[in-house]
Amino acid sequence: MNTVSVKTTTTISKKGGNFKIHCFSDKDVNGNTNPDIFSAKILNEVEEIDGVLGKEGELMLMSGNKNGSNVNKQGQLVISSESDDVNKYSKQGEDLIYEG
Repeated sequence: MNTVSVKTTTTISKKGGNFKIHCFSDKDVNGNTNPDIFSAKILNEVEEIDGVLGKEGELMLMSGNKNGSNVNKQGQLVISSESDDVNKYSKQGEDLIYEG
């Protein structure tokens, strides 16, 4: 029996009440599992993503663990992960990159 490993996000628009379910494989073509932080979105409106309510302009990070990141007192984004090497994350322009 073959098994497929996936990640899923559910987004609900509070403005229109529409919802979107995004399901995708969490492995690349070489069979490596994608990192804990697997998606990011800057909200254009009030939305709820996976049960977390966000306001317009907020950065939402979707993570496989409960505390994938936070903002410290200096306003810096701090990434924490139970299974990823956080030193492999980097910022390139507007993109958050994971060097797997």
